[in-house]
Amino acid sequence: MGFDGGRNCAGEKGDLDYKKTVKILKITALNVPRICGLFGENRDIRGPNKEYIEGGLSIFKDCLEACSELECRHICEPCLFSSGPSKPGP
Repeated sequence: MGFDGGRNCAGEKGDLDYKKTVKILKITALNVPRICGLFGENRDIRGPNKEYIEGGLSIFKDCLEACSELECRHICEPCLFSSGPSKPGP
């Protein structure tokens, strides 16, 4: 029993050195099949707070960059919420 890769959770841009990670993944024959975003209260795209919406959109952009750099193919959901379970939007 084993595994081929793992999911990476994007918290803050710069938390992960993409080039170093890709190098290690290639050496170990592993991959990152998907990226998920680590959201929280200040990254809530459901509104109405514009600053929080911008934070949420920013993490989505960071996830797209991470997918490209880490040679993965998916941003998965559910996205993780650091503030606990999600609640319905307004």
